[in-house]
Amino acid sequence: MDLREESENTDSYELSPMKTRHLPFGRTADEKHSSVPSQVGGVSKQLRARYWRAWLVGMAALGLVSTAHAQDWTFVQVAAGGYHTLALKRDGTLWAWGLNEDGQLGDGTREDKSRPVQVGTASDWAAVAAGYWHTVALKRDGTLWAWGDNQYGQSGDGTTEDKSRPVQVGTATDWAAVAAGLWHTVALKRDGTL
Repeated sequence: MDLREESENTDSYELSPMKTRHLPFGRTADEKHSSVPSQVGGVSKQLRARYWRAWLVGMAALGLVSTAHAQDWTFVQVAAGGYHTLALKRDGTLWAWGLNEDGQLGDGTREDKSRPVQVGTASDWAAVAAGYWHTVALKRDGTLWAWGDNQYGQSGDGTTEDKSRPVQVGTATDWAAVAAGLWHTVALKRDGTL
């Protein structure tokens, strides 16, 4: 949502803010990471959009999101990993911040970021999911990409080497959805197969 105005059109919000809290290890992928505001279930889309707007304005006021960028950011999806966050803009660019020990931010470094950095230069991202220390995303052309921790092969590229930049998983162009768990990834193809 554009921070300069409140809009009644909130259809672009595919995910609502989720409550994150400290839970025992292994209970949830975002156990010690609070990157999005809490919400009470059953809240209207309009109220959720206003809450997001207030959260973004607050983040900008704290200097966690630059006001120059915050004014023109329209998010369509947010994903929170163990200690990192990703946000997909309406224009198809992907942004990340937080811990980057295993390259999970996808910016080619292993340096933590306290402010959003763009993941590469691509502007054709369609969806994103965050595991504990890895990230997976779909592009509009149906390709699947992964980066970050790959200790258990969660990047799906046949190796166990961490990646600090997005790497295409195979050559298929018919991926429809992706999800990430603690140390694993699952993806759904358009024909319904996993």
